[in-house]
Amino acid sequence: MRKISLSFIWILIFSLFSSCAEEPVDWKKSFDSADTIPYGTYVLRKELSTLFPNSKITDLKENPIYVDWDSHPFDIYMYIDDNNRFGKENWVTILNHVNQGGSAFVSVGENIPLFEKNLGVRIIQFPQAFKNLPLKINDVKTNLNRDFQASYVSEFDDEFTDILGYSYVDNVLKPSFLKIYYGEGVLFLHTEPFVFTNYYLLKGNSMNYTSQVFSYFDEQNILWDNHRIYSRYSSQNENEKKDGFFAALTFIVNNEGLRQAFYLMLFIGILYLILNSRRRQAAVQIITPYSNYSLNFAKTLSNLYKDNADHTALTRYKINYFLEQIRVHYNITSKDTEKDFAEILSTKSGVGWGFCDSLVRAIENLKSREYVSQKDFLFLQSQIETFTIKSKNYGRK
Repeated sequence: MRKISLSFIWILIFSLFSSCAEEPVDWKKSFDSADTIPYGTYVLRKELSTLFPNSKITDLKENPIYVDWDSHPFDIYMYIDDNNRFGKENWVTILNHVNQGGSAFVSVGENIPLFEKNLGVRIIQFPQAFKNLPLKINDVKTNLNRDFQASYVSEFDDEFTDILGYSYVDNVLKPSFLKIYYGEGVLFLHTEPFVFTNYYLLKGNSMNYTSQVFSYFDEQNILWDNHRIYSRYSSQNENEKKDGFFAALTFIVNNEGLRQAFYLMLFIGILYLILNSRRRQAAVQIITPYSNYSLNFAKTLSNLYKDNADHTALTRYKINYFLEQIRVHYNITSKDTEKDFAEILSTKSGVGWGFCDSLVRAIENLKSREYVSQKDFLFLQSQIETFTIKSKNYGRK
């Protein structure tokens, strides 16, 4: 028992120290303006008010197809993500906004088929990852120094496109930032969205690079896509179906600290059940013996006989008990005594008629007396006991 307790304590201490380990860096590519992880856009969203002090910035929390573009007081729409998570309908809505005189800034690392079809712009993504990717806009340079696939614009229409920025891919300049004239508006297309994430804006020259990119927008009211992109377009319907316990469990599992604490609690609970089950024995059912009511009755009569000298009452009790036994075992009621009771008793019990007649006469004689002596009571007792023996205990097995 002592060894088990010590083992449990050591395991608990080890688990506690393990749960206190430093939380690993979350390198998820969320591009969410609420995320402070390396690949979130929290810093950029906070700096927009500095970059555009006289502009109104509105957060978009729904699909662009549901936005009333005419009633919103903004001039430029901003979308930053490494993947094209929008459907065709959303991009059609954005291009319509541009065509009618609005502006849009889209920084995406994948090709958008609708842009290729309508604008003649094609984005190529290199199959291999680059450890160092220089970017250049005007005279400002910066570097992306993590392993990911670089992208650049391979095809565009020279007549309606201005090249504003480049990427150095294998020491070759590749267009990575374009200004495309479409209808009455302008679309700014950028192919390296990682440069706008928290990781790069807080190091090197990326903030100056970002300032140069946004300098082309002038002072315009901005519709900032709030970038709940993954949760909004990939699992929104699943999250809406979750409520109560499962919603709370999802929140716990998605949080690193809460997840470790939850798993630790489960581990300790299972460990407690395992160790505790070895120390306890299964419950043993207690089977009580059947009560011997005949013995209790005999004891009651004996005590009554011992402490009470009134044999008249005892005689009546004895006669009533005998008649009850006759009724139960031979189905002979008190009405049968009006007939030839001795003959009926002899027939059903198998005891001789002469003895039954003597017993019945004794009962009838003692029932009518007002006083019964001890001698008469003992005689009746002996007669009843003899009948019990001869009838083989009233025919009971």
